[in-house]
Amino acid sequence: MKPKRDSDRGKHLMLFHISIPARNPERVARAIAELWRGEAFPFLPLAGNGSWVAFAGDERGSGIEGYPRGARIAPSKEDHLTGFTVTVDEALANETGESAGRVATHAAIYTSLLKDEVIGLAAREGWLGRVAQRGRFHVIELWLENAVMLEVLPDDFKQEYLASQTLEGWRAGAAALARKQSG
Repeated sequence: MKPKRDSDRGKHLMLFHISIPARNPERVARAIAELWRGEAFPFLPLAGNGSWVAFAGDERGSGIEGYPRGARIAPSKEDHLTGFTVTVDEALANETGESAGRVATHAAIYTSLLKDEVIGLAAREGWLGRVAQRGRFHVIELWLENAVMLEVLPDDFKQEYLASQTLEGWRAGAAALARKQSG
């Protein structure tokens, strides 16, 4: 659906929170909170299942929830505080090996930390942290528990990202791909 007016595009649109799997949700939430200079808390709606949430402390209430690895959510059948239930698939929760816990889910987040501070946080936690090129912009890949990737954008990378992520740019790229595939 197109906005009523071009001036309406993007107003009040935002991602408020996402949830990701973690072997140690508290540790992951605390690291994300550090990136945001925010705070981490047990995730109160699911108190007791080990979930934690990192809040940025911004005006949007931005957060990332960490659920125990192997958690699955489903609509609840009865009147429940959250409207959904969480179960843990023990086989996934206890998976081992190099690809254990790896998922396609990831997020790009801004941080006011410097690049070296982000890389230092990764090193301190024993996680992979590295600068990577994504076409016209750079990110710091921060691999939480060496399984779930956050694309972290300090100030200079944020500017590259914003300049490259426009509808016009994506339209041009999609048109170029269509031409290449057809010809």
